[in-house]
Amino acid sequence: MSVSAIAFAKEVAALSPALTALLEDHMKDNFDELLPHLFIGDVTRHVIELMEDSSPEDSLAVRREVKTILAAMEAGCATGTPEVQELIAASFLENVPTKEGRCSEISGMLGPKLASQWKKMT
Repeated sequence: MSVSAIAFAKEVAALSPALTALLEDHMKDNFDELLPHLFIGDVTRHVIELMEDSSPEDSLAVRREVKTILAAMEAGCATGTPEVQELIAASFLENVPTKEGRCSEISGMLGPKLASQWKKMT
């Protein structure tokens, strides 16, 4: 995997303590190797779980974390290397839910570059 994809995955992991812990678990599970596509897939599942499992009291904190993650994905999609853009498309956007329900809100929170790419994929 490219250096830029690995660097991007590490940047995403640094966005929150939960993502840092997710990366630590990922590294343990993969013999101390960062596999960007698998990790970004884990990030997608994290976002989905946040949206599904949050209570009304947690709503503001959840939205803040989700928006932070989506902003990083948007920036990577807009200015990242082709490898980073492919990583985001294949491992994040491909897994954004399209069904109705709380998780379907994620697609409405995507920035313009992510939304454009996501619409091409769905």
